[in-house]
This record gives sequence, C-alpha cells and structure tokens, in this order.
Amino acid sequence: MKKLLSFVFVAFMFVACGDSPESIAKKYMTAVMEADMKQAVKYLYFGTDEKKQRVAKEMSENIGSFKKYIAERGGVKSIDITLIEMNKVETKAKVKSTTIYNNGETQSEDLEFIKIDGTWYIDQEY
Repeated sequence: MKKLLSFVFVAFMFVACGDSPESIAKKYMTAVMEADMKQAVKYLYFGTDEKKQRVAKEMSENIGSFKKYIAERGGVKSIDITLIEMNKVETKAKVKSTTIYNNGETQSEDLEFIKIDGTWYIDQEY
C-alpha cells in the first residue's frame, strides 16, 4: 500500500508540474543533436503556420550539413541546460543551453521561451 501511495504521489507531481522550460530545452537540443528536425520543430513557436513551415523546411534541408558538423567534433558529449530567468507570471523564460562535444569544444545558446495554453515553447518570434 505504501508503494502504491508513493507511486500515486510521484505521478501526481509529474502531471502537476508538466514540462518546464529546462526540460523542453533539453528535449529540443537532444532532437537537434540527433538530427530529428521533425521532432525539434514541435518545441518551437513561430506565430504563423507559414513561418513554421518555412523553418521546418530549412531545418530539414540542412540535416546533412548539421550531421557533418557534429561528426567533425566527435559527437556530442553532453547538453547542459540552465534557467537564466523567468517572469513573475511564468509566461516567459530564458535558458542557456551549453553543448559539449567529444573534442572538448563547447557551444552556448540562449533560448527564449513563451508559455501558450499551459505549454512552454521556444519563441522564434523574438
């Protein structure tokens, strides 16, 4: 019974918390590093469907060169995500994503987030 209550509590916390900007950033960066651009686009907010389709097409067209870029660096060692700031009403946030490649090279990027209908997206309108 105690195990069941613990499971219910953990499941409730998972559902209640939802995805944070940090977890969305990690999922997005992982999809990008795996060259899964179809998945990566799901985490982006564009404002218009036209812009979303254009960017999705550009990302798909550049998969080959992106895979080559990662391979030249020996692959990805890790992706670190850090929350930089969140506004008081929790509708906008900024995180820093740092990718560490196997050759020791690092690359950092700030990602702006917007919360729409309870879901966090990387804001591509800024």
